[in-house]
Amino acid sequence: QKIIKEGADSNEMYAIAQGRVIVEKRGMSVGELETGCAFGEMAVLGVTATQSLTVRADTLCDMQVLSRWELDHLLTDFPEERRRLLQSVAAMMREDFAEVTNQEILGEVWLLQ
Repeated sequence: QKIIKEGADSNEMYAIAQGRVIVEKRGMSVGELETGCAFGEMAVLGVTATQSLTVRADTLCDMQVLSRWELDHLLTDFPEERRRLLQSVAAMMREDFAEVTNQEILGEVWLLQ
């Protein structure tokens, strides 16, 4: 069963409390995630409004869901945690982009497809 679909609008992230999922890009499997992992963090942070990957359950999964609005409400009361979270996300994005080729980036630009 698909949990999120590539290209779909999204404002939620998911944490896998139990189970295993398959991660796909353009119909090809690119990895697996299991108990303790999370996905959709860019959507919940508002970095993107659409999902860049498809994630489907490989086993029965127990998922925890956090919406952008719930996170924003929580972090309003904890500004120091907001700052730390944004710094962590920025560091992760720098690391992720360091591994991405120019061709992969250009492949994501709808105008060039």
